[in-house]
Order: sequence, then structure tokens, then C-alpha cells
Amino acid sequence: MKIKPGLLISVLVFLLFGSVGITAATEIAIETAVETAVETEIETAIETETETAIETETETETKASTEAVTEISSYDRAQEVEAAPGVETQVTTSERVTVHYCPAIYGDKIVWYNSTTDADVCMYDLSNSTMSNVSANEFDGYDPTVYEDRIVWIDSRNGYPEIYMYNLSTLTERRVTNFRSYKIGPDIYEDIIVWVDMRNGKYDIYMYDLSTSGETRITTSGLMQYPAIYDDRIVWTDSRNGQGNNDIYMYNISTARETQLTKDESDQLGPVIYDDKIVWTDMRNGNADIYMYNLSTCKESQITTNEYNQANPAIYGDKIVWVDYRRKHSGAYPDSDIYMYDLSTSKEMSVVTEGSSQSDPDIYGNRIVWVDNRDGYWQHYNIYMFTLETSEETGSIEPVEGLKKLKNYLNSLCLQPSTATVLNAKLDSAIAYLGKGEEEKSLTELENFIECVYSMQEKGRLEDKKVECIVSETHRSIDLMKTPDRI
Repeated sequence: MKIKPGLLISVLVFLLFGSVGITAATEIAIETAVETAVETEIETAIETETETAIETETETETKASTEAVTEISSYDRAQEVEAAPGVETQVTTSERVTVHYCPAIYGDKIVWYNSTTDADVCMYDLSNSTMSNVSANEFDGYDPTVYEDRIVWIDSRNGYPEIYMYNLSTLTERRVTNFRSYKIGPDIYEDIIVWVDMRNGKYDIYMYDLSTSGETRITTSGLMQYPAIYDDRIVWTDSRNGQGNNDIYMYNISTARETQLTKDESDQLGPVIYDDKIVWTDMRNGNADIYMYNLSTCKESQITTNEYNQANPAIYGDKIVWVDYRRKHSGAYPDSDIYMYDLSTSKEMSVVTEGSSQSDPDIYGNRIVWVDNRDGYWQHYNIYMFTLETSEETGSIEPVEGLKKLKNYLNSLCLQPSTATVLNAKLDSAIAYLGKGEEEKSLTELENFIECVYSMQEKGRLEDKKVECIVSETHRSIDLMKTPDRI
């Protein structure tokens, strides 16, 4: 799912100043200030190192050897985790003073924004290796995200931020909002777009339905940030319980019900959601860790336990990726890496640990994208991608296994015979098409299956909670079938 832009900086701001909103301009100003501080620190470090070298020329070889061993041991501690198998690719190859920010990926499409001059929303199509500008105009476009053939971003061409959408299939642009207010953090799932809006003087979550052109205000307390959406669930960071006590809340569009998911008296920030799993950055242990909440089991779990900071997670399927500071955790601007945790194997792996900063990861299927500063130049950030090695056999069988498990679950519900017959018939048809390699027909059957489930719900034949589980598991199989290495 979509990663929340600027979360790493926001975490620092939360720690230093409390729960306050920051504008995109403020984020850039903070980044510039940090980068300037880094340059100063590097210059000072070089001068200090030179002076120290002169002063210690007469020190014994034993001391030099001891220092070398200490340095190697420190490096080895960062390398204890196994490296993820796969291939790395550089997506953008811009020269110096080029800043590509906030990548998001869906299928073969990678989107980001280039803030070097007038910010443009850009897209790279992995299927044909072509790059294009989505919002090429003289005004700023930023915070892009993508779902299927739709790209959504914030655009200030009218003098204030508005939500825009571009449809890659119809090659048409659509203005979603028309209100003079500050807006941040859009996300999209199917026909629903969500974002944070300050039209009432505070931060609230709004929703827009592309199919009906209807806009809905989801929250009213004015203390929300970083919304994310999957299926009919919207999650966000909420500070209604006080400064330093940000919690994760969820809104169910189908039931119009709001739920508080975390209650720890510390900050839980930047949630993202996939299927029935919600992950976020958590400060309860005195440092940033990654936590997860499973909606099916109603259980919370700690994903990372390293003593240094892990933040800014993204999730797809059983894979969680995040920004990790264990390698170089000190200094004005410590280096960060990208790590991954596989829920199916309970295994943590490093994705990239270059001697520079990597940030803003996102994941779809077996592809992970991020922002990379490995060239070392000030304000020179490119987009990179890592393609995880996958078993072809496993990749082809997972959706079938998921559908068979779903069928077993259906048959355990003691449904009315007519209801069970109809639902099983549609699942059997989807499984049969998938077994023949006719994935498009299988996808169509699964969409029909979901419609049938909702119909049974309206007739009172299926309970709301069971419907949520069935639909969620069906979408999981659909997403597995749509992964790039399958189509």
C-alpha cells in the first residue's frame, strides 16, 4: 500500500515539538536544514580527523589494531541479518541536484514527484521501460499514489492544494476537490480517495467516491493525519487523546463505524493497511519500532526489536518493509537502510544497506521501491527498485491455496444450503479457471463472488463480521493473482 510521505521527518517533529501538522514546505525546509547541518558536520569531522591523525602518529600499533577490530565489530553487528535474495535496479538516473521523492508502486507502475524545479508527478512503466510526466505544468504536484490505472496527487496549480487524478486508461485528468484549504496525504483504493483536509481549521479525514462524485467527511475532531485505505477500511494517526499519545484509529465505510485500535500511552504513527493487517511506527519502547495489528485475530504484535529506530513501514501480502537505522544510528543525519520482515516465515532480512541513506519504501508483489542518496551529493536522490526472488511454483499455487482455504471457511459457517451452493459454485468456477491458466476469467468470477456475498449480507443470510472476513480473503487472492510476475 501507499507509504506516507515525509513520515521520518514527522516522527522527529513529533518527538521534538509534539503533535503538530507540518506543511510540505516545512518538510522541505527541515530537510534542507538537516542537509546543511550534515555538510557542516562532515567538514568538521574531516578537520577533526586530520588533527587527530597528526596528534596520534606516535601511538602504538596495538592501539591502531584495537580500533580497527572495534570498527569491524560495529560493522558486523549491522550485517547480522541475512540479505534478501533478489536483483536491484536503478529506476531514475538523474545527475546532481535532482530530488525524486515519495515513490509508490502498483503492478508495473511506479510514481513519484520530482521537486528539483516545479514539482512534477512522474511515472515509470516497467512493462515497456518508459518514463513520463503525469502533472507536467508550471505549478507544484506532489504526494502521488497509484492504484490500478489511476494516479492521485496534490496539485497547487490553482494557488492552493487540490486533489487531482489521472486515468491511464482514458488518458484523462480529473479534479477531485474544489475548496481553498490545505490538504495532505492522499490514498486510493478502487473508487475511493481519502486525504487530510484543513477546510474547517483542523485536520480531518475526507473521502471521495469516484463512482458517485460524492464527498464525505469521515472525522470531526480535527486531529487526524496520515490516512491509508484498503477495501472498505480507512486507518489514520489520531491525537484526540493528547500530545505524545497518538493512536491508530480505523473507520469501516460499509458500517460507518469508527474503532480505536491502539491504546498505549505513547505515539503510534503513520499506519498502512493491507488485507486484515495494519502496521505502523510505534514509540512505546523509547525508540521507533514497527508494530502490527491483525483485524482477524484482534491481536497486536511487535515486528522489530532492534534497539535503534525502525520507521515508515509499508506492507503487501506477508511482506513488511521499513526504514532502519541500526547501521549508523548517530549524528545529525544518520544513514538509513531498507529492511523487510516476512510474516509467513517470521524472518527479517536486509534489502539494501548501502553506505548512504535510503528512505520512503513501498512494496507491491515482489517489488520494493525507495528513495536513495548513495551518490552522496547534496540534494541528489534517485528512485531504486529491488525485485525479490520468488519461486515460480509457489507463485502459481498461492492463489489457488487461498481460494481453497476460503472455500473450507465458507463450509464451516453452517450457511443455508442455497447460500452455500451459490457461493461454492462461484468459488469452484474461479478455482477451475485459475487451474487452466485463465486468470482474467478467474478474476471476473471472484468479483462476481464478492457481489454475491454482499447480496447475501443484504438479505440477512451472512453476518457483517463474516462478510468482512470473506471479502478480505477474496481480495487477498485477487491481489496475489495481479502480482507482476503472474500477469
